[in-house]
Amino acid sequence: MAELGVAASVIAVIQLTSQIVLLLGQYGNRVKSARDDISRLHNQLHSVAEISKAAQQLLEEQNNERLKTSHKLHVHFRDIQARLQELEREFNRSGTQTAIGRIRYHAFTWPFKAGKIEKLTGDLERCTQAISTALQIDQANLLLQLDSNTSLLDQNIIVGNLQVAEGAGFDSHAEAHNPTCHPQTRVDILQKISQWSEDFRADPMLLLSGKAGTGKSTIARTAARSFATLGILTASFFFRRGEGDRGKALRLVTTITTQLVENQPALVPYVKDAVRMDPRITQKSIREQFNKLILDPLSKAHTVENQPSLIIVVDALDECNDEDDIKLLIELFCSPRTTRNLRLRFLTTSRLELPIRLGLNTVNGAYRDLTLDEVPSHVIKNDIKIFLDQYELTLDRHKDSVTSVNFSHDSNFILSGSKDRMVRIWSARSELVASASDDQTARIWSTATGELRRILQHSDVVLSAVFSHDSKLVVSASNDSLVRIWSADTGELQKVLEGHQDTVNSVAFSHNSELIASASDDKTIRIWSTSTGEPQRILNGHNSLVTSTLDSRYW
Repeated sequence: MAELGVAASVIAVIQLTSQIVLLLGQYGNRVKSARDDISRLHNQLHSVAEISKAAQQLLEEQNNERLKTSHKLHVHFRDIQARLQELEREFNRSGTQTAIGRIRYHAFTWPFKAGKIEKLTGDLERCTQAISTALQIDQANLLLQLDSNTSLLDQNIIVGNLQVAEGAGFDSHAEAHNPTCHPQTRVDILQKISQWSEDFRADPMLLLSGKAGTGKSTIARTAARSFATLGILTASFFFRRGEGDRGKALRLVTTITTQLVENQPALVPYVKDAVRMDPRITQKSIREQFNKLILDPLSKAHTVENQPSLIIVVDALDECNDEDDIKLLIELFCSPRTTRNLRLRFLTTSRLELPIRLGLNTVNGAYRDLTLDEVPSHVIKNDIKIFLDQYELTLDRHKDSVTSVNFSHDSNFILSGSKDRMVRIWSARSELVASASDDQTARIWSTATGELRRILQHSDVVLSAVFSHDSKLVVSASNDSLVRIWSADTGELQKVLEGHQDTVNSVAFSHNSELIASASDDKTIRIWSTSTGEPQRILNGHNSLVTSTLDSRYW
């Protein structure tokens, strides 16, 4: 009986929409203070009417039992009906209906409080998007049901004729073990990405930029998984420099097209036609492939007005081996044609290297930029703290709450301090982990295998460790009154700085890493030369133990 229910709900929504449009027309230019609300509501009612008529036509033309999403349609149309009834009640309460016959005597007053229409239209927009998605699923299913065997054969023919880059998809085996964001981290960035994907007027490309190690790929995988769950991920391609076809753009379009026909079955006949009309299409230029295999099929396929965006995630574009291809792809991703009716969107991540900047200069700002380098430091540190507090590798983790975190200056490593009296050095690239412990050792591990790679021997508890600004050196402070300088790459001990008479609590590099400052329980701060290890200065004057050195930004 769900079929009868959805049909009745659709009819009720169509009737209510017409009535409210008539009521809304009585206000027109009479209520100047509400012009924005009136325009917003009128546009949304038009969208509701269009999606309702499309649903009604589909219900009338097809056997309802063949519609896979009829229950979802019923729920969403009932939701819209409830919102429209709420609107109608507000209009009736204001006396608008009784005034229609004697307009000249009635003073029109907008019956809605500030923000009310914005909320209602937002609710209506979410419902229409959900209905649009459901209708697309039904249309695709009906298309396949016309001749499912032939359609499946067509899809197999397409896949067989298009060479793909193995492992490039976000859900491929090659990417399966790479991390996604912890649910409580990167919240603001992921929310902005979600808002971009839902905004009908948004730019066709969102560029997530940042230096190496800032988490671009992790965010891209997280967003791709979220889009896939919502049913709006069309395809994904994760570039990897030096990894065969993943390091070049040669197979990008064909890889995306293969995923496209798998996720959007309605496109199968159009892609098949493109391959049939030009059997050598895969040998043509990237631009021609992009137009004939992606844009043309999308433009020919029947789409419902206000359909959700179709998202393609392209990660690490800067790792493509051809600079000209990089610039071309940016041009194609930002093409006005991708936004005109097609609603095709590209979430792209990259470092802002020269080819990327040159490509961006050619598209006249037709993209949105989210820069991870500009994320406030307190947000980054809070995310790291959440991550480290809950990180559960087979390697030893902190035994107590994490009290401080910090990035190395190239963002490739993370330092964490804890109440367990340990300082740990983590690789942001997730290749190596180094731990400093009260067992008088620092150990370097492989995160992939758990294998112990190297042991750095101290003679007492290690209390502090920091990176030089080029991240090539680590300086550590210990209970044994010594300061040690290590190679961050090899773990080799470079120098031992002797002079303190008691525990060294804290160390810091100067802004140019040429000097090291150390603070001790012997009530002194000592300044050392990084290159020679020789003491440069002793700062006396404290009346008790010194627990911290000056932030390197100030000396």
